[in-house]
Order: sequence, then C-alpha cells, then structure tokens
Amino acid sequence: MLRARHAVSRLWAGFFWIATALLSTGILDAADVSEQDAEGTLARQILETTGVRGGLIVHLGCGDGRLTAALRAGERYIVQGLSADAGSVGTAREHIRRRGVYGEVTAIEFDGRRLPYADNLVNLVVAEDLGDVPMQEITRVLAPRGVAYFKREGQWVKQVKPWPADLGEWSHWRHGPDANPVTPDRVVGPPRQVQWVAGPEWQIHHDMVPSLSAMVSAGGRMFYIVNEAVAGILGLPGQWQLVARDAFNGVLLWKLPMAEWGWQQWGRGEMVARSEPPSHLARRLVAAGERVYATLGFNAPVTALNAATGETVRVYDRTEHASEIVYKEGVLFLAVNQGHLAHGPGEKLTPMTSRIMALRAETGEILWETGDCVAVSGTRDENGRITRVALTIGDEHAFFLDGGDVVALDLKTGQERWRAARPQHPELKLWTHYHQPLYRCELVYRDGVVLLAQPRMGKDHVPYTALQCELLALAASSGETLWERECYSWTYGFPPDLFVIDGLVWLHDAKPYAMVGVELASGKEQKRFSTTEAMESTHHHRCYREKATERFILAARRGTEFLDVGSGENILNHWVRGTCFLGIMPANGLLYAPPHPCVCYITAKLNGLHALAAERKTTTKDEGGRMKAECGRMKDQFRLARGPAFDDILHPSSLVPRPSSFIPHPSTDWPTYRHDDRRSGTTPCRVPAVLESKWVAEIGGKPSSPVASGGKVFVASINTHCVYALDAQSGDAVWDYTAGGKIDTPPTVYGELVLFGSADGWVYCLRASDGRLVWRLRAAPAERQVVDHGQLASAWPLHGSVLVHQGTAYVCAGRSSFLDGGVDLLALDPATGKVLQQERIYSPEPDTGEMAHCELPYDMPPDKPGALLDIMLTDGEAVYLRHLRFNPEDLSQYRLAAGAELLSKAQRYIQTRKDPRDRYYIGVHPGLGPQLISNSGLLDDTWYNQSFWTVDGRGHSQLLVFDADTIYGVRAYRGTGRHARDTFVPGQKGYQLFAMNRQTGKQRWTQQVPVRIRAMVLAGATLFAAGPPDVVPKDDPWAALEGRKGADLWAFSAGDGQKLAETKIPSPPVLDGLIAAEGRLYLTTLDGHLMCLGGE
Repeated sequence: MLRARHAVSRLWAGFFWIATALLSTGILDAADVSEQDAEGTLARQILETTGVRGGLIVHLGCGDGRLTAALRAGERYIVQGLSADAGSVGTAREHIRRRGVYGEVTAIEFDGRRLPYADNLVNLVVAEDLGDVPMQEITRVLAPRGVAYFKREGQWVKQVKPWPADLGEWSHWRHGPDANPVTPDRVVGPPRQVQWVAGPEWQIHHDMVPSLSAMVSAGGRMFYIVNEAVAGILGLPGQWQLVARDAFNGVLLWKLPMAEWGWQQWGRGEMVARSEPPSHLARRLVAAGERVYATLGFNAPVTALNAATGETVRVYDRTEHASEIVYKEGVLFLAVNQGHLAHGPGEKLTPMTSRIMALRAETGEILWETGDCVAVSGTRDENGRITRVALTIGDEHAFFLDGGDVVALDLKTGQERWRAARPQHPELKLWTHYHQPLYRCELVYRDGVVLLAQPRMGKDHVPYTALQCELLALAASSGETLWERECYSWTYGFPPDLFVIDGLVWLHDAKPYAMVGVELASGKEQKRFSTTEAMESTHHHRCYREKATERFILAARRGTEFLDVGSGENILNHWVRGTCFLGIMPANGLLYAPPHPCVCYITAKLNGLHALAAERKTTTKDEGGRMKAECGRMKDQFRLARGPAFDDILHPSSLVPRPSSFIPHPSTDWPTYRHDDRRSGTTPCRVPAVLESKWVAEIGGKPSSPVASGGKVFVASINTHCVYALDAQSGDAVWDYTAGGKIDTPPTVYGELVLFGSADGWVYCLRASDGRLVWRLRAAPAERQVVDHGQLASAWPLHGSVLVHQGTAYVCAGRSSFLDGGVDLLALDPATGKVLQQERIYSPEPDTGEMAHCELPYDMPPDKPGALLDIMLTDGEAVYLRHLRFNPEDLSQYRLAAGAELLSKAQRYIQTRKDPRDRYYIGVHPGLGPQLISNSGLLDDTWYNQSFWTVDGRGHSQLLVFDADTIYGVRAYRGTGRHARDTFVPGQKGYQLFAMNRQTGKQRWTQQVPVRIRAMVLAGATLFAAGPPDVVPKDDPWAALEGRKGADLWAFSAGDGQKLAETKIPSPPVLDGLIAAEGRLYLTTLDGHLMCLGGE
C-alpha cells in the first residue's frame, strides 16, 4: 500500500504543479539510512572485487531488498532480486520503492531452482546462499566474462565465466583490420529467440541520412553512432550520439554527444542525404578490448575512450580530419585527410589528399607517416572531395588505394613496398548519374593474398540488379597478380562483397544466381550452391553491405537471408533487416538488427534495435515444443494462481460470477483503453469546453493513459510496474499494486474486477475496491526474461490493456510470430482466469521452422502474414490483433482482416505477368479492414512518416478517434500512399485536424492547428485535443517536441471544427493520455502526473 498521501490542491497556477499526491515514494527513517550505508559499503566491495562496471546484476536470495537496491551503483546497472519466498519479495519491493529506484531495481519470486533468464544475459550473480540453484544453471545465464560471486563455507568466492571459443567479435566496420567481413562466431544462426530490445524504433526517414553510421563490438560491449532525433522531422539539427551498451543484455552503459556529425558536414541537403553519407563513416569507429577509438566529429581528431565508462583516455595529436581507423596489436593505423573535409562547389571536384600514419595506441607516439596520396571518391558531385583509401592491414603490410593504384607499405616502417595499377575501364554513369562505379572498390587481405574487387559495368546495366564486377588476387609480398575472375555485386552503389572462409573466397554469381567458393591461392572454383530462392525477387537488394560468419553468409536481398556455406540452404527472414548503408552485425553469438526505414513486410517485420539468438539447446520442455512446430495447444503451459480475494468475488461452490459484480458500466465511465472494445476514443459523456484544474497527482515515472469507473481513476506507472487507484473526485490515493514487469497501458475495469497484463508474461485480476489479488495467470509458456528498453521483461510480454468483449477477456502473449515459438492468443473467463480458448500464431513452416515461400516484393505471403504484439480490439463482431481477424467464439480461422484477395492478385501478377491490372496490387496495404488499426501498432508514439492509423481503411492519420458516422484525425504528413515520403517541418504550417465521413470518405471539415496532438477524445459534441505547441525556439529547437514548452489543450466543435476554448497545461500528454468521465477530463503527462480538469 501507499506510504504517503497528501491532499491535492485545487489551485492552478500556469505551468507549475502546486501540490501532488506522493504515490511512489516514502521516507527513510534513521535506521533505514544506517542499514542502507552498511549495504552500500558491501555493494561497493562486491562491485570492486568482481570488476563488474555495468550491466545486469542478479541478487539470488534478495531478503529484504537492501543489498539488492544498493547493488545499483549508478545508471549503468539494472538489478533484480530473486527469492522463492513471496513474503520476502513483497518486503524487498517495499524497500526498493522507498529508495525510489523501482523498475531499474526489481524483485520477483522464482521456483528456487531454475533462473528465469535467457542464456548469456547476466553480468553478475550475487548470492550468500545458492540454495537449490546448481552452478550449471548460474553458468548458463551468465554472459561470457560474467561473474558469479557467492559464499562457500562462509567465504566469498568469485568465479568468472570464460569467453567461449565459438563466439566472435566485430571490432571494425568490415569485422577486423584485414577487412574480411567474416566473424569466427559459430553460434550466430537464423534468428529464433529475442535476447534484448532497445530503441530507436525507426530510422528517422527513408530519404534522409541513415540513423546509424557505425556499429562495432568487442569485450562484451557494443558501440554505435546513432541519430536519436524524432522521426520524420525536417529542418532541425540532428541528435547524434556515440552509444555503448552491454552486448549481451543491451543495458545502456554510456553515451556521448557528437555535435558536428550529419548531413550538414558532408551533404548537399537534408532530403538528398540518403545516398550521400561518405563510405568511410563506418570506418571511424573501432573497438579493442577496454578501448574505443573514434572521431567524435566529422573533422575531429581520433579519441581513445574507456570502453566501460566513455571517459576520454587520450586525444591523439596530429589526427584532425582522420577518416579511417584500423587497430592491430596495439597500433592504430589511420588515414588522415590533409585538410578540412566537406562537400565543395560543383566546379571543385578535386578529391582531398590523405596521408597514412601509424601510432601507438597506448601512448600516441607516431611511428611513421606517409606523404600525400590521392584517395578515391565514389561520387560525381560536390561530394567528390570526400574520399577514402580503403585502408586494410595484413600481417606485414598496410594496403590502400592511391588513385588508380593499390599500394603496400611496410607495417613497421611505412616505406612503400610495391604499387600495382588497378584495371581501368571507360567511365560509365549509373542511372542516377551520381556514383562512379570504378571507385566503388574493395580491398580484403587474407593469408598472404590481397583481394581487389571493383565494378565493371556494361551500358545495359539495369538499376538494382546484379552489377558485373572483377576480382583480382594480388600477392601481398609483391603485388603480382595471382588470378582474376568475374563476380557480381548486389548492393547498389557499393563494392562487391567478398568473404574468405576456410581458405575459400566466396563471391556472388548472377548467371545463374549462386554463391561460388574459389581457392584463395589459385582462384579455382571448389564449391557452388544456388541462391535463387534468396535472390530472385522483384524487390531490390537492401542498401547495405553483406556480412558473414564461418557458417553463414548473411545476404540482404529482402531481409536477412542466411546462406549456409556447408549445406547450400537458403534460409529466408524477410521480417528482420538492418539500417541503410550499415546493415546488421553478427557477433557474440547474436544477430544485431538496428532500426530500418521501411514499411515492407510491415505485418511481421521487427522495429527497433534487436539482438536475436539462434535456437538454443537449453530451452525448457515446453519452450522446445514451441520452437519445433505450430503444433498442439499446450493445455498445461498456463499457471493460474488464486489470490486472497478470489473467494470473495465468486460463489465458492460453483465459481459462478455474482450478477452484481458485473453490472454494465454507466455511459459516463471510461473503463478501458480508448474507452471501449472497439478502441474508439469516444464517449457520450459531455464535458464543458472551458476547463480549470481540479486536482493534480504525481504518479512518478512515465504514466500510462488513465481509465475511470465506479468513482475511481486507474493508471499505471509504466516503468515502476505499478497500478494505482485514485478517488476520481479528490485525487486521493486509494490503493496500489506492483506487478512483475512494465504495465504499458491502463487496466480494464470489468464490474468489480480490474484486469491488466504485464511485460512479465502474466495477466492480473484485482478487486476494484481495494486492489487485492483475485487471480493471476502466466500466459507466457515459461519464465524466461530478456532485457527490453533497459528493463527485464518476459520473452512473451503482454500489453497492459485487456480486451473484454461479450463477457470474455482476450489477451496476447509474445513479441513476434517468428520468435520464441510464436504468439499466443488467449480467451479467458475474467472472473476465474480459466483459459477458455487458445490460438497460437506461429508463422514458420511447422516441419522446418523456416519462413514460408514468398514472392511478393513488399508483403508476407497472404496465408502467412506474420504477427506482432499489439493492443487487441473488436469491430463488434470479430476480434483483431492488428491486421489479423479471429472468430471470438473459438479464436479460429485467423486471416488478414482485409487485403488477402488483393495480395493474391499481386502474387498472381508476380508469377504470370499476364494481367497488367494486377500490378497495382503489389503496393496495397494489407489488413486495413473495418477495425481500427495502426500499421506499426497502436502504441507506436514516434509518428514515423510511413506509419498511420485507419478505421474502415480510411482516415489515414497519426492519431484518430471515431464514432458511428465520423472519423476525427490529425495528420502531420501529406499523402496516404504506401511509400509516402513526406516530412514535417516544425513551426510552419502546423498539423491538419479533420473530420471525415466514414461511409463516403469525404471530409466534413478540416483546419490547420499549431499543436502536435498526442491525445484526443470525442466527448459528446466536443472534440478535445492536446499536445505540445508547434514552435521552434532558436536557442532550443527541440524544446517543444521534447516537452520543455508545455502543452495546449484545445476544445473544438465536433460538428464544424470551430475552436471553442484553450487551456494551458505544463507538460505534454502521454500518447492517448486523455479521457472523459463523469463530466471531467483526466490527463496523464510525460512528466509523471495525472491531472483532473472540469468546468468552473
């Protein structure tokens, strides 16, 4: 229960909260402080002894939670306490909450034997008593180089998990100093399980500079350069950061701003910048052991950083304008431009000259440097001054491009050893007249051989098809040509990809589609296998380079194709892809897939930064069953626990709900997310247009949107895992309940029951009057946690909002129908928690576990469209999970809500090309039926420019509400086409607010409003909309979009769109954070408050 409650002020004073109801914090007494100091000392000793400097800590046997909380020594840590005793968990949670760190520190109950974590996830396990947990189990969950610190016979013992021999790192852009893009990792495989998830959710725009410039990994950490700016925005400065995360759990370790990075430094304009990032950007970030080497600006010197903390260790003299960094055996080899690097006027296309230098990484001592060399440029316009040398380091030589030559320098002295001319061809322009193919070349070193690959394009080349190239093998000692042959590049505007694996050079052939393995020494073909299944497609290859492991070549035609060099199998994964120009990264036994800008395969494709694992041998029995096939429903997988209020809600003899418990909600209530089971955002409840503050309550952390029923307001504190009930009239706290994971949306109130799901994989039912537990059900098939945006969560999370339709509760557990055995859709008795029906959505083929064959260029197969977790809803008849439609009686016959026939026509066109009219259907939007749908999910608050909401397939907007006749929506972008590429320019024209006839699609009214509407409700005849103002302060251009300029709440006439009133609020609302109930508005804000507004 709550530790402190205060009456809330009814006064309103501009942008300041006058008083708050303190729901999430308490007061530590003197004894608490003393014990806290003692536990803090022990925690510091543990961290110092174990050497763990960030990541995930598990405290086994958490007791009262004091040491658990103390182990979070800073923002680089997340901590979880485990106990087999429910009472201890409750005590620990109470202490952690008093410390104000719940969420980053948590406590959960476990079975006392199996640790509830994915393999290789945890950095430190602390235990005074291991109990029944075997060391083998602790070793399983520890990340490589993770530490177990426990007591044995009264003495603390430290055990470190060694780095497995079959894991590999990825320290440079093309893996290592030799530029051979092959990791020795033999664990990376076709993605089947989630390891961790982080943001950003999207690349900022399809046609702007890709959001990630570089990504590497070493020492169990990963590092990347990313633009964290709001998606779809044009005209504001980028928000570039160098970010470090733990490679095995994604915990944020540190980040550094990179002010002078982005299109302004190297491009001609923001909307032509997608094709312009210099090809050496990814070569400016290198990781080695406990150091990271980077240029923290486009013309900045090379800096060495502490990999664990981000602190600057050294800035190297005379390295300004460095553009390429290579590290080998304690020496940094650099390509340094001889002047300020930037795009220039069209008449000045002379490439910038460079010098090569070597220096000791530890001291900065310069070992040698060359004179000028003429670096090469792959472009024709003003960016022709921005060049690269493709610096590659071998065993005894450094190799690079000097104009038309390949040059070798002695690695110890820097003296030139040989120079070999590259084959020259008549210069031909690609169809964009932008790239210079001859300079899109690649150097790779391996075992005494230098491989040079470059385009050799004919006049008849078709854009986005395989580009003919030539491959030369040069002796590293002399530059003599050993052999040459033809190869192909699939990636438009990039050099051909080469992979040296076990003495064979693997390269692409396009006549027919194949991977060919030739001897490194002789060039003789030794192996060949078809890649027709992967490469034969009407869609183009992804705009980034391919990478490889010793087992697989990771092609990038439509997603991430695993080409098995042993068996020749083509394993397709259209539903996972990487960032433009950068792609994916295989390392540490995981596939890292950063955010992308595409809506292709939107029904199944993952968004965000994901670390994905192959299928593991250590899955539990029921998990293993899920991994093998769609197969049977597992009746025994669900774990139902009754709470102390169970018998009070139900008749003990028959378990039949008391009629009085489930009376219909009054029309003035708002009992579920977006008001009703259709998620309309509309209520007949009338609210005055002119409003004043009635009370304000501090929730703490980021709140969900609220719901209101029976005289109470219910809201979740998302990151502190807590549901609160407040008195609707006064704002006084009534009760609170802590779950085992995030609660991202508000509960559903059903009579006397409060139902909600949690990211811990459980569904909860509480008594509305006092918050006591009625029942809880584990909807996840097992207790396996991963890290999700900096917090622990089940591999099978649930959204907070539970759909109740015609007396049945519906929930969905899982992330993707392609991962972790799929997604479970459950129908429950809301009174008892009994599972009435189950439908498993598992998209791979049951027999093989692989993706179904797909010929569509933009979409998954109509009969296997895939599924992602989303808020469930209904159209009054069927039940929906985004684009999928289910029979509510038995959850059978799941299929596309709409568009299946259209996609079939598109597939027919691809196969036959007989009816040109069918070509139209290649670009249809699947699943846009009568239901409310967002093609990226109803909780996506990014306003990505290719993401939109519709109902009846109409009303394309960033947010909407609707009634039986009209759709009310807000648009930031023009156009509703599938590949609309519009942007939004803040501070100019504002946003389009409109009303549209649902039957005809004709607009009833429209107007531009200077508010970025994040929350909207139709209350009777009044439309309320709230969001930050559309302003761009010169001294802080992102202030409004990031919530530093407060927000406006406007009231409009629903009939004609006329503005009726305006109210200032101090912070923007959370997404969909506005409701109407009992004649009042309730609003949750980004700064952690719940406010009540009513008439004067």
